[in-house]
Amino acid sequence: DGVRAMTGPAADVHTLGAFDRLTFVLPILVPWYGMAEVGPIHTISASSDLLVDLLAMLPGLLAPGGLALLYCQDWVGGGPLPAAIDGAMLGRSWQGAFWWDTEGTWRGHRIRTGCLAIQADTARGWADRRNTAPDVGVDDWWPHLGALLLHAP
Repeated sequence: DGVRAMTGPAADVHTLGAFDRLTFVLPILVPWYGMAEVGPIHTISASSDLLVDLLAMLPGLLAPGGLALLYCQDWVGGGPLPAAIDGAMLGRSWQGAFWWDTEGTWRGHRIRTGCLAIQADTARGWADRRNTAPDVGVDDWWPHLGALLLHAP
């Protein structure tokens, strides 16, 4: 079926070529105030720059029209996520959507966690919405995120 699942350091992914679809689940990049009330903390990344580093790799990893799906915090050093994506894509057109469900603050910055979709080589657009859909299991997010991505202004 052409699907390969791999687990390992994100830095090693560049050796695998370009992909039509990539999925990443990132660990917690930065802890936020009130995080313990959201749920158990499983892992915290050794680097708060992990998302920035991964975004920098996307132009070489995404085939024409490729789609990257990430479950992550939107921490890119305190600046806006769309600006960080735009800088990382090196002039390549893209559209994206961030469908987030939890939020907090860290060092005075708002931090959110959710599903991020970035599609390369499309009309530019960005959608940022809170997840208010009822939790119906693992399949509940894609119809909403897909709709955001397709209708990004």
